Amino acid sequence: MIDKDSMTKEDVLNEWKTKRAIKEKNSHVVWNWTQCLLMVFCIINFLIAEKKYAFGIMTILGISELLEKILYYKETKDQSVIKEIIGLVLLTLGLLIVTIAEYIGK
Repeated sequence: MIDKDSMTKEDVLNEWKTKRAIKEKNSHVVWNWTQCLLMVFCIINFLIAEKKYAFGIMTILGISELLEKILYYKETKDQSVIKEIIGLVLLTLGLLIVTIAEYIGK
């Protein structure tokens, strides 16, 4: 990366375009996995828990968002994403615990 102080408008625009392209590529990869996880979850949910699905779906979507942020961080090393990753990890763990408790409590 270029030193932030010596960047021209074109450099800033090119860096932004590069980061945006990486985000879009990662979004497609993560979304494909998310769709597969949601289908598997819906089948398991139908067989086991009948109507309890909201927390499970939110957990899967949280995991997909977390994976997207991690892939973005690995490719760009953008330090501003770390706080978002930590927040998503905590949120997803909380949702996972609630989902597991919901299934155990059935």
